Parts: sequence; C-alpha cells; structure tokens
Amino acid sequence: MAWVFVLSRFLHFIGLVFGVGGVTSMFIINKKIEKNPELQKLAPDIMKTLTIMIWIGIISLFVSGIGLQLALDELINKNMLIFKHILVVLIVVNGVYLSISAKKMMKLSKTNEAKSKITKLKNKMSFIGTLNLILWYLVLLISVFV
Repeated sequence: MAWVFVLSRFLHFIGLVFGVGGVTSMFIINKKIEKNPELQKLAPDIMKTLTIMIWIGIISLFVSGIGLQLALDELINKNMLIFKHILVVLIVVNGVYLSISAKKMMKLSKTNEAKSKITKLKNKMSFIGTLNLILWYLVLLISVFV
C-alpha cells in the first residue's frame, strides 16, 4: 500500500502544479491582454493550451485524491478534506462557466453584438477568473496542511 501513497502523492503534486500554474498563467495573460488589446489575437491558442493544462490538473487531483484517501484513511483531517472538496467543486463549476462564457463571447464578437453585452460578460469572466485563482491557491494551502 506504500506505493499507492507515493504514487498518489506525486500525482497530487503534479495536479496542483498544473492547476495552479495554469490558472496563474491564464490570469497574468488576461491582465496583459486587458492592457494591450493587440495581444488578443494570440489569446485563443494560449488559452486553449492552458485550459487543457488546468483540466489535466483537476483530473489528476481527483484520481490521486482517491488514492491518497485509500492509503491514509485514518490520518486525514476530515473537516479540512470536506472543505477542500467544496472548494474543488466551486473551481470546477467556475471553470465550466468560464468555458461556456468564453465561447459565448467569441460568438458575440463575430456577430458584432452590442459592446455593452461583451463588456458585461468580460467583467463577469474577470471576476470569476480572479475568484478561481483565489480558490486554487486556497486548495494549494489546504493541501499543505491535510
């Protein structure tokens, strides 16, 4: 059972690196694009890669979390684990919302919809993206203590 713990711990670490790294990179790139709209042309390819990176992180965290729970059932602080799971669910819900909103914004920009709709959607996405960044760092912090 020791190999399950070691493998799960390693996969959990990789998942955190991919998730936190992807979200942090996406946040920084979005802030750069806000300041320099000319970079918008490069955004779809970069964001697609970062989104895949984040989803790989989430999947590896999920799989390794099951392995860790099997290996360390009696050593885990259950309350912190439940709180961490709630944060992860919020991250996933926010990520799905951001993905749907990004596709919606792409469609709106192609049809020359009113700029107010696009601006409102950008503001919501910026808020949710910032919230997601905070949630990822909370999960990282909790992972250190659980």
